Amino acid sequence: MKRLFQTVAKTMLMLLVIMSLLPLPTSYAQQAGEPIIIGEKIKIHSKILNEDREIWIYRPDGYKEPHIKYPVLYLLDGDGHFHHTTGIIRFLARQNRMPEMMVVAILNTQRTRDLTPAIQLDTTRAFPTSGGAPNFLRFLADELVPQIDQSYPTSNYRMLVGHSFGGLFALHALVNRPEVFNSYIAISPSLWWDAQKPVVEAEHFLKNTKELKGDFYMTLGNEGGRMLGGVWKLTAALEESAPKDFHWYFNRMPKETHGSVPHRSTYDGLETIFLDWQAPNLYEMVVKNGIEAINEHYKKLSKRYGYQIVASEGTINVLGYNFLNRDKYDIALALFKMNTENYPKSANTFDSMGDAYDRMGNDKLAYESYKRAYDIGKQNADPQLNTYQNNMQRLEKKLK
Repeated sequence: MKRLFQTVAKTMLMLLVIMSLLPLPTSYAQQAGEPIIIGEKIKIHSKILNEDREIWIYRPDGYKEPHIKYPVLYLLDGDGHFHHTTGIIRFLARQNRMPEMMVVAILNTQRTRDLTPAIQLDTTRAFPTSGGAPNFLRFLADELVPQIDQSYPTSNYRMLVGHSFGGLFALHALVNRPEVFNSYIAISPSLWWDAQKPVVEAEHFLKNTKELKGDFYMTLGNEGGRMLGGVWKLTAALEESAPKDFHWYFNRMPKETHGSVPHRSTYDGLETIFLDWQAPNLYEMVVKNGIEAINEHYKKLSKRYGYQIVASEGTINVLGYNFLNRDKYDIALALFKMNTENYPKSANTFDSMGDAYDRMGNDKLAYESYKRAYDIGKQNADPQLNTYQNNMQRLEKKLK
């Protein structure tokens, strides 16, 4: 019996080995599917740092549209925070709680060197590689940002996000090159550094800076001691001396550890900084005050965030059809025209305007709008090109 069992076991083992060498059935192999890609990586050579740096880039859903420029979030410790940060941005933007943003994530080579200022006061702790923050800031401001602006469709709005030493570096960037970034999320920043000298420098900067626009959002997990002391000191300085157009926020997160605090801080920070972003009910706004109320809303946003902001193409498109389906043709047409002015390189905006003219019985202007949509779509290899062509040909027949 024992010999029989051994023979059966050997036979089964041989069958398993043979099966593992056989090609997978087609139906099973197809289950592997296509990869889901959330970004791309590039390398740039820094003359300032004298080294190559790897950068990960996230481009938002609407990036394929050639007429949109995006604000950019520069992310420190990029390899550690890229995935959850891009997910948060994608989710909040889809809920219209913030703009779509690109993410430029900087991977580390020598983290302590890059993210810390030189030690001048506190000689009790040794950090032999520290002190490279000024050079790293020059790399960001004078090499990385210009290359990103040259290579991608960016607006002039930039955010810097950093955790721990990265949060310390965010404060360093604000104090030393405030023109580079518009907003900052400093997550559990290591403000104990060098006997809190960076905080003292920030106090001096705030007291002597009369005009400063932007946002500074700071958090702290369930940390006490020197971590808490530095944060409280900076909070007091901001309370006392922050210029009126500089919006700052401090959020204590006692349920989060130093390691877990980045995710919640990034979500809450983005939602807080872009609190004004979400528009009120646009349909009711237009009914009460006309479409000019929409322009006024986005003018206020532009002033608040320091770059030109207009309503998204999709938002106005949906609103226009909302009025069109209620036979409010004049309002719908005005909204579609607004979209063509804000997004003149979008075929869809002209196609929608053609729909309005078509419903109004103005065949000539409907044809001209559809033709414009077709011409733009052909240049941009628009996936809806056949729709634009069919609409154009349908109106062409009516005119004949």
